[in-house]
Amino acid sequence: MKKVILRGFFYENLGDDLFYHMIVKRYPKTKFYLPVIDKCKRAYSDEKNVKIISLNKVVRGINRVFSNISSKFNIYNFLEKHGDLVVLIGGSLFQEKANDGSDIERLNEMPGRKKPLYILGVNFGPYKTQRYLEKSKEYLLKAKDVCFRDESSYGLFKELNNTRVATDIIFGIEKLIPANKINPKLCVISVIDFSRNAALLKYKQAYLKFIVKSIEKYSNMGYTVMLVSFCKIEGDEDAIEEIIEMCDESYKDKVKTYLYKGENWKETVELMSSASYIIATRFHSMILGLVYGIPTLPIIYNEKSLNILHDLKCEDCCVKLEELESYDLNKIRFAKADNINEVKVKSIEQFKVLDNLLK
Repeated sequence: MKKVILRGFFYENLGDDLFYHMIVKRYPKTKFYLPVIDKCKRAYSDEKNVKIISLNKVVRGINRVFSNISSKFNIYNFLEKHGDLVVLIGGSLFQEKANDGSDIERLNEMPGRKKPLYILGVNFGPYKTQRYLEKSKEYLLKAKDVCFRDESSYGLFKELNNTRVATDIIFGIEKLIPANKINPKLCVISVIDFSRNAALLKYKQAYLKFIVKSIEKYSNMGYTVMLVSFCKIEGDEDAIEEIIEMCDESYKDKVKTYLYKGENWKETVELMSSASYIIATRFHSMILGLVYGIPTLPIIYNEKSLNILHDLKCEDCCVKLEELESYDLNKIRFAKADNINEVKVKSIEQFKVLDNLLK
């Protein structure tokens, strides 16, 4: 039985958690080792072929001390020695948010120093400096396989012979979670907290007002409006509270909420698949809408969403942050992938190289 050290962003974020469930279920004869902080470990404990490596406060403290001595001395490097390979799976794992070099320094702490490295499902950017791009190339060159999820990211690295492109892994989710029966009067709105990102802060009020207007529109049409949180740690639940507080009293009691808590990943996807409409701020709420053929309005807060829409040839079916104040909710052009079945098949190619090793 192969031993895989699985790395990514595992903090009860629905999109990343779906990556987790899809890969561990795809390879039931493989033993996965997942390092995760204590308060999140329950979300990942229901898969039989996964060993949870609990990163409690004591372990993290010891790791911090040794990492300060040298980046070579940390728990992740120790874990890698005991695996056959390392899989890094995620989406926005390569971003340069600051000009102070900290994101470049973080590349030195990325996994795969001790064992063969396979990188799945990533996009690249946003980035600010050519140096970050070049340092990222140096890191990616060390991997056995790198599969991007969009053409724009792949275009920056296509000269590297270990890179390729498929599309987002979650386009294949329907094999794991079939579509639920459509609720003819349900509008789902996924939200994020713009307070957590300095670059988004200037759009916060316009965004909140847009969501409130959307609630009013669909409530007046007789729909149940449900605000959905995909990630508590990133502030989705705080955003929901703020939105409801902004609503007129006559709408507050009509708005429903649904909170992703890690263990309810299937139920959350089933809810999304049952919607009549989705207003999608979260990237993977957009993907789920497209997968299940639901009329979806993506709110573009990051180029990763726009890049996927461009690949699907429906980049005009969205609203960008600078358009929120003037956008006419009575003239929505919903996103739809005409070739969605081809896209679903293409997404499975993310696993093509790993299949040769683990199936």
